[in-house]
Amino acid sequence: MSYLIVGGNHQDRKDKILFICQQLGIDLSDNQPDQLIIRPENSIGIDQIRDIKRFLNQKSWQGGQTKVAIIFEADTMTSEAQNALLKTLEEPPANSEIILAAQNKTGLLPTIISRSQLVYLPNPRQTSKKEGQADWE
Repeated sequence: MSYLIVGGNHQDRKDKILFICQQLGIDLSDNQPDQLIIRPENSIGIDQIRDIKRFLNQKSWQGGQTKVAIIFEADTMTSEAQNALLKTLEEPPANSEIILAAQNKTGLLPTIISRSQLVYLPNPRQTSKKEGQADWE
């Protein structure tokens, strides 16, 4: 199964990923060999998606445990990367989970969205500035 977490700020999305993984019995501790985390520098390309596919198709280091691939800022995936990910979302390898996290879903193909379980987070509230307060304060 795959999840798409949309909204909130980066920490909100990270907290929701941790919560989902806890509910699924997935250990996200440091140096966990059955997890792959993708964080883009500028965008996520097709090579990173190929890495995810290879990773998910390998045998679990923990002997039958669930493997998880997490893609932060999924809305920065190139269209080629999104198209490459579609087949894996349609037919994920056994004992695997894919979690996508994005500020919003507008940068994602409708087919990516439809193949994921959507989890909406409230957008952070902007604090109203006091009268006379500069925009940068």
